[in-house]
Amino acid sequence: MDVLADQAAFAVIDYKLRGSQLSLERVYHGLSLQLLTYLLVLRENGQKLADDDLSPSDAVIPPEDLSLEEAQELLQDEGFIPDI
Repeated sequence: MDVLADQAAFAVIDYKLRGSQLSLERVYHGLSLQLLTYLLVLRENGQKLADDDLSPSDAVIPPEDLSLEEAQELLQDEGFIPDI
C-alpha cells in the first residue's frame, strides 16, 4: 500500500497476484479477497493512517515478468506511487 498524501488517496499493489488476473468468480466464492479487503480497510481507516479520509486511487497487479524492483519503478514512473 502506498499513500499519496498530497491527494488523500492510496494505491494497493498486490505482488502475490503478479502475472494473474483478479477472478470475480474467486472473489464471489471468497477465495481471492486480499486485494479487495485492503481497499475496503484502508478506505474505512484512512483517517488513522494519514490524518485524512483516504480514497482508493488504484488497485494494481503487476505483470509476472517484472521483478518487484522493476514493478515499483514502473509504478513510480506512471505516478501511481511516490518516489522513495
